[in-house]
Amino acid sequence: MKLNPMKNLIIFSSKLPAAKELRQHLEKLPYTRIAETELERAGFMPHHTTQDLVSEFPGGYSFMLGHEEKVLPASAVRSECDRRIKEIRDRDGEEAMEGFDFDNFKEITKQELIKRALVKSTAIQAYYHIESERLFVATASKRMASVLMGQLVKVMEAVETKTIHINGAKRGLTARLITRIQNDHDALDAFGMFEVGEYCRLTRTQDGHKEVINYTGIDVASCDELLERLDSNFQVETLALNWRGLGFKITHDFMLKGVKWADTDEPDFADAIEAWSHDAAVKVELLSSATKELITIMEYREESEQEQAA
Repeated sequence: MKLNPMKNLIIFSSKLPAAKELRQHLEKLPYTRIAETELERAGFMPHHTTQDLVSEFPGGYSFMLGHEEKVLPASAVRSECDRRIKEIRDRDGEEAMEGFDFDNFKEITKQELIKRALVKSTAIQAYYHIESERLFVATASKRMASVLMGQLVKVMEAVETKTIHINGAKRGLTARLITRIQNDHDALDAFGMFEVGEYCRLTRTQDGHKEVINYTGIDVASCDELLERLDSNFQVETLALNWRGLGFKITHDFMLKGVKWADTDEPDFADAIEAWSHDAAVKVELLSSATKELITIMEYREESEQEQAA
C-alpha cells in the first residue's frame, strides 16, 4: 500500500509525550502560507487522510510539518546586485561608489527579490513508535529533518533526543562488508539476519578529490573486485540490506534510503482512515524492529542530547 510511502527515513531516538499532549503543543504553531517578504516558514498541519494534527495508530502516532521557502539562490542575488551597481556607475560615475554601503545595498536587493521568488512547498511526515521511542522522519534531507526537530523544540520548549554513533574503523559498514565477503559461509558475523542486497556505494578521498564507485545489480556479498577496492582505502558509504520483506539502503550515518516494502494481501477496511492506521502500524513496527536489530548487531552507541528553544 502507498498510504505511507516512507521511501527515505532519518531516524531519531526521542522521548515525546502522549498523542493528546503533543497535539496541544502542535496547535501553538499551525501551518500558514508564507508571507510576501518571508524567506522561509514552517508549521504543523493536519494529515490529509485523518485531518488530525496527531494521527494515532496502534503502537504510535504520526504528525506532519508543512514547510515553504522562497527559491532564491545566492548567485541570483549577487548577479542582480552587480547589474544594479553597474547601472549606478554608468549613470553617476565612479564617484557614486565612494562610501557606498554594499552590505545594505545587497540586503535591500535581496528583500526585493524575495517578493518575486518562486515558493517551494514541502510536507514532512514523522512517525513515532511509542515503545522504542523512535521517531522516523520521512525525508532524505537532513536539513528538513532538522527543521522539523527545531519546530518541535519551539512548541515544546525542550526535547530529549539521542544521536546514534558508531566506531567506523571497527564496526562500521566497511569493516562488516569486508568480513561478509571474506567469510561467505558465516554471514551472521557481519550483518546478523540482514541479507546484503545488490547495491553498494564506495567513496574515497585522495589529494582533495573524492572518488565514487557504485555497484548495482551484483552479488555484493561475494564480489572480489569490491573487496579489492575496500583494501585500497575505499569506504562503504551506502549499502543495500534486506530483512523480513523490508529492503533499504543504509548509509554510514544511519539513514535509510530507497525503502521498499513487500506486497501483502490487505484485509478490507471500513474507511480510508482505518486503512491508513493499519498501514502505518505495520510499517512503523517493522522499522522499529529493524532499527533495534541494526543497533544491536552493529553495536551503535546512542548518546543523549537535550535540545532547548532559544
